[in-house]
Amino acid sequence: MQANNSPVRRWCVMVALLATSACEKVVNITVPEGAKQLVVEGRLERVRGAVTGQQRIRLTTTDAYFSNTALPPARGASVRVVEEGGRVVSFGEVVNEPGVYATADLIAVLNRRYTLQIIYQNELYEATDVLRAVPPIDSLYEPVYRFYRALSDPSANDGSPFAVPLASVRGNISNLTTAANRPLGYFMATEVAEARAVVP
Repeated sequence: MQANNSPVRRWCVMVALLATSACEKVVNITVPEGAKQLVVEGRLERVRGAVTGQQRIRLTTTDAYFSNTALPPARGASVRVVEEGGRVVSFGEVVNEPGVYATADLIAVLNRRYTLQIIYQNELYEATDVLRAVPPIDSLYEPVYRFYRALSDPSANDGSPFAVPLASVRGNISNLTTAANRPLGYFMATEVAEARAVVP
């Protein structure tokens, strides 16, 4: 009985309790914010069988690394699309959707070249694409596929969002005012085919 209450046994129990106790230290990391970049989600669509002039382009900016809010909208931009042949279609900012620019006057035409022009904070951004017919379901629009593949590859290094990017991901949009201030995102013109199926 006395062996159970020995000082050695008490000491071992105390060491075991201390060893299994959780240690916690709060580490505050300061990440420099860096310069804000324009983020462009530009897509002109021609929906096969339901063609309309409705088009939308979303502009946001980058935010602080640890921000848990939606990306800030890029308000007050001038957005237009120049069609092959010279016709210019202006996009207005949607009142209830800051950073979203829309028009009801751009019916996208197959094999026509479209140039997106954005003036934001006194800088001119531009991108061009040709609207191609929708590819078969088992193939993808190659430049867009390469862009989205480049986006997903860096984070596939170790499966975490903190993986080091292998390279800077470039879209097809250029800053014609300050080349070093590259925007993020992509502009494309595409035909869309929709198919619905009822699964029993």
